Amino acid sequence: LTLTHMSTATLSPIPQELLQAWRLFGSRWRTAVLVGLVPVIPLLVGLPILISWTRGGTPSLYTTAAIVAIFTVFYLATIPARAGLFTLFAGHEGKFTAREAFRAGVRRFWPFLQTEILIVLLIALSLLPLLAFQGWFPSTVRPALLPPIVKPMTNAVALLGALLQSIPTVFLAVAVSFAPITAVVGNAGGLSPLKKSFAMLRGGEIFWKILGRLGLWVV
Repeated sequence: LTLTHMSTATLSPIPQELLQAWRLFGSRWRTAVLVGLVPVIPLLVGLPILISWTRGGTPSLYTTAAIVAIFTVFYLATIPARAGLFTLFAGHEGKFTAREAFRAGVRRFWPFLQTEILIVLLIALSLLPLLAFQGWFPSTVRPALLPPIVKPMTNAVALLGALLQSIPTVFLAVAVSFAPITAVVGNAGGLSPLKKSFAMLRGGEIFWKILGRLGLWVV
């Protein structure tokens, strides 16, 4: 099953997919582990600063700047690592060394970063109604001032409202779930990977199947 045919292909049963994924990982796990360890290097280099930070006390301006720089470099290093892992596993063909996979990820750094920024912005925008509801409901209803007998009903309404407001975010997260992979495979950033991800999951049946698989993965 390739990304090109995702929108028209029938997904295999989950046990079969898990078996195929395990076999693929078993053939390339050494390379995957080496690529995945690359982002850890900035953390190891900055380990003394991180240890001094965890000891408590008010960190100095230098320490704060150093910590921000360490985690920024760590995040940026995860981009070619993750892009390299997608390259390693998405093609399903040929063998990659860790160096080749990471170099392929480096070449796809900007498309991957652009796509990830757009995904974060879209998810953040989809959360605005939920945040607005969370601010409006307590200030309007004022549960603390209500009689105890009414509080369970108020809590149920608040929970139901939060769940309903979360539905667009869940659907959007599923719709863009293939955007990072399409950015790597197509080596193109911007809106193109998002459009392809939406197109691949346009069919209702495959959308619900992917949602179920993502839910199973979260569990």
